Amino acid sequence: MLLKKYLLIIYWAYFAFKRTQIKKTNRMMELIDPYSYFMHESIIDLSKAFSKDKIVLDVGSGGQWARNFFETNSNKYLGCDVESSNYSGIQDFLVVDEILPLESNSLDLIISNSVLEHLKKPEAAIAEWYRVLKPGGCLFLQTNFLYQEHCSPDDYFRFSINGLRELLNRENFEIKLSKKIGKRFTFSQQLLLGWWISKLEIPLVKFFDQNKFKKLVFLPILFATWVLNLSVGFIICLVLIMQSLLGNLQKFEKNSIYYTGVAAYAYKPLK
Repeated sequence: MLLKKYLLIIYWAYFAFKRTQIKKTNRMMELIDPYSYFMHESIIDLSKAFSKDKIVLDVGSGGQWARNFFETNSNKYLGCDVESSNYSGIQDFLVVDEILPLESNSLDLIISNSVLEHLKKPEAAIAEWYRVLKPGGCLFLQTNFLYQEHCSPDDYFRFSINGLRELLNRENFEIKLSKKIGKRFTFSQQLLLGWWISKLEIPLVKFFDQNKFKKLVFLPILFATWVLNLSVGFIICLVLIMQSLLGNLQKFEKNSIYYTGVAAYAYKPLK
């Protein structure tokens, strides 16, 4: 039992934040997953800034974890996604070909978290978001840059900070803030975790699904998985420590080319 817990601890520690969608974030979560940390903190801040009687659209809302934040502050929250989503049944409406079935100039805030990379026509989506926003309305957009392929085959693009700015400028958005998310150590950590989870999770879970007799047969798999978990886990811990010690130094922040994601706060001009 202790061995089982030891083997699974890195996997569960890393994904507990995403799987449970906890409302409180802390320094450790920022180190482990700065991309999700920034997303959650931004949603909390936006839910406070846009309070009372605002209309908010969450594009690609999935399980709609952000709904409670906005509805607590008396906002109208709308969630939408594609028909193939695992959460299509709880959406306010479904999206086809990036088209929103909404009137022009009707929304106060649009949220797009980890969606743009999955759209076949990202420019068309941004143009549509511009159309439905009210003058002065806000778009919060967050997407991937140096990040492993996921949700394949529906994973099409990656966006640098300059690429994201260019797309928003083309649709006449006024960018108030654009930000790189993560650092060079975050990038290294992300690659290690992505490889570890994709390669080692399946044999580990399969092993513990076997009965006692089959466990003896799969003992070599258990041993190999234990060695790899120990090695990769140790490297990840070193990366976290280095990130914590060096991450605040300006030389590791300024003009960094290694970052895992990008985000922007953009507004539709009043005129």
